[in-house]
Formats: sequence, structure tokens, C-alpha cells
Amino acid sequence: MLLKKGNDPSNDSRHMFDNETEDESYKRYKHACYRNLILKSLLSFCLGLLLMYLLEGC
Repeated sequence: MLLKKGNDPSNDSRHMFDNETEDESYKRYKHACYRNLILKSLLSFCLGLLLMYLLEGC
């Protein structure tokens, strides 16, 4: 007897794992974007402090 695609329990678990994989991939991507944004912000802040210190010293 052939099972329909919607009734196949292995298909349901495969679909669930695909969704979890997509969610984890998106979370890693979002984490990398936020990390890059924070690093750029810190670099800009430090360079701004350095520039302010150099201009005050002159």
C-alpha cells in the first residue's frame, strides 16, 4: 500500500528539520550582521576619540 505524501511521518520530520535548519541559519546570519555593526560602531568611536585627542593636543 502506498502512503500519500501528506501522511508519511518521515516527510513530516524531514520538513520539521528543514525548518529548524533554516531558522538556525537565519539566526547565525543575523548574529553576524549585528556583530559587524557593533564592530564598526566601536571602531568609529575609538577613531573619533583618537582624532579628538590628536586635535586637542595640537
